[in-house]
Order: sequence, then C-alpha cells, then structure tokens
Amino acid sequence: MGGVIMIAYARRPFQQHIHYQFERLLLKQSEVRVAVGDDVSPETIIATGWERAGFRTFNLSELFKVDIHSVEDTLVKTIGTRIYKGEVIAKRKELFGLREKVFKSPINGVFVDYEPLTSRITIQYLPLEVRLIAGVFGKISQIIPSESIKIAAHINAIHSVASFGVHREGGLLEVGYRDIPIQSDQLRDEFENKIIFGGSGITTEALYKALSIGVQAVVTGGVDYEEFLHLTGSKGRYEDVGISLLALDGFGSTEIPSRIYEILKQSEHEHVFYEPKDSVLILPGSKALNQDMKDALPWTQYEVVREGQTVRMLGNEYYSYRGIVKSVNEESRIIGVEFPGEKQVETDVDNVEILLEQ
Repeated sequence: MGGVIMIAYARRPFQQHIHYQFERLLLKQSEVRVAVGDDVSPETIIATGWERAGFRTFNLSELFKVDIHSVEDTLVKTIGTRIYKGEVIAKRKELFGLREKVFKSPINGVFVDYEPLTSRITIQYLPLEVRLIAGVFGKISQIIPSESIKIAAHINAIHSVASFGVHREGGLLEVGYRDIPIQSDQLRDEFENKIIFGGSGITTEALYKALSIGVQAVVTGGVDYEEFLHLTGSKGRYEDVGISLLALDGFGSTEIPSRIYEILKQSEHEHVFYEPKDSVLILPGSKALNQDMKDALPWTQYEVVREGQTVRMLGNEYYSYRGIVKSVNEESRIIGVEFPGEKQVETDVDNVEILLEQ
C-alpha cells in the first residue's frame, strides 16, 4: 500500500535553556523591589511582604484551676498588647498570698481576644516578613500591583507524565536510590520545605511521612496507579493535599531516566519550582541571558515513526524499557525495537511512545 505512514504518541521528557514566562504571586500589601526591564537572578529579592502565621488559644481557668468568673482578675495584659515569649500575661495569688502562680506567653505575638464565658485567651503570632525571590534568571516583563510579577525567564524544565498537587517550591535534595522506591526511613527532618528527588517510586508510608515532615514535593520515577487515584483527593489532581508528587515516567515502578537524573543532580541545592498547570519541574537556567536560548516546544505531540528514533515501551513484559527503532512495517503496524545489550523485540506501534530530543 503506497503512501501508508505510521504515527505514534511522542513526548519530550525535558527541555534545557528555554524561554519561559514565569509568574511570582505577591502577598497582600507587598512592597515591590524591582521595575519592568530589570535583570534578575535566582536570589534577587523582587518583593517583600508580611504573612500572618496563625494563633494559639489558652484556657486560663484550666491553667490556674479556678472558676471561670475569677479568671478576668488574673489578667495583667490588655487586649491589643504586643507580647513577647516569656512575658507574664496572667498571675494569681495562692496560699493566702504567700505564693504567686503565673502564666507566661510561650510565643511572640499580640493578645487579641479574651472570652469571659470560656476563659480562653487568644494570642496571634506576629506577622512574618516574607522575602520573595525571583528564583530564575531573566528580566522583569510585567508587574501587576497586589497580584503578581512576571519574569521573562530562561530555565531548564523536566516534564512529568503523572503529577498531583499545587504549586510548590524549595531547595532540591536527593534521597534514596534510583532503582528502588523511596522508603520512610530515608526521610529526615532536614527535608522540611524541600523538594526531594530519587527512587523508582515512593511507598505510601514514605509519602505520608514526607507530608508530616513538611516536604514540599517528591520527584520520583513512577507511582502505582491505584495509589495515585487514592492520593489525588476528591477534587482531582490539582487539590492541595499538603504535598505534591511528580512521577516522571508515569505509572508503575520505574527509575528516573539517567539523563534526567544527571540534570537533577546538577541542580541539587538550588531553589526549584513545581508548576502544576504544565506538570513541570522548573530549574534555574543559564546566567548568560542570551546563551543558546530556545523557545519552548510542545511537551507532547504525534510523530511519524522512523528508524533510529528512541522509544519507550508502554505495554507487555518490557514496560518502561527504552530502545531504538530498528525496523518499521507500516502495513502491519509492527516495529522492531532494540534494547541495550542488542536484544531486539517486535511490538505493535501502540505499545510505544517516542521520546523526543529538545
């Protein structure tokens, strides 16, 4: 049959040195420190703002073991007063005035409320100053007051086949080994507020431990399909479940490809970002603003199957194996794929995806 061609699904696992419109969201009442046209680097502070950090309540009746109606007389601070850790908020005489029992604030904050009916006082933490960094090399392209700062950035990006969670950012750290799932005993307190990478997957126990530690996101090779559905939450993969997950090669147990692992290792300890709308991990690019920069290409598309292409197996016992197309039979839709070690198999074209170079 003349003119028959064969096409297959294709994707780009990563792209390097590309242009990207990067957006940094502002806190309310932020002070912007840059102007449109300014060059920025990852550590450039582009805005500062204040973030409320919650509050704590204390029941003085229980603390002093007195009747609720007697509590108000113990207060030595008034509502609206700024209070520092260790400062006395309330005190009460005991043993006919021979002994004094005091309640000292365990935090720095503001005394914001007292409820006579419950004897509870509320101390609000002092606002925390937040310094917003650019996170990437680039140029400020737009400032939307009280909303966001947009940066015409140059980045490296890694695309994830399966992912869930909201925008995350943090220092990048390696954990575990490439060829086995991340285990809970490999996770340490120092991973708090970090994005970690490694493993051929992650156990459910380890993921919950990462959540309890305060890990921002986990980048790994694969994820069990049923666990993925369970973990995504009732609102789908964009729900904030406290942690984000990127399974770079999709479902099943599969280690992070060696080339991508090298890129991650090169960016270890740098500040990186997970962008859920594109399902990508963003890594800072080159400091040289015009050094071989390219426009980003589509992450997925369809391609004509040709000899010499790199493909990844999607079905049968060779799932996730990578190989080179050695033969193409358009009429039967069968292709020959050679794996490392010169082992060659024949498979239906629907069992592979083409892996594109940038």
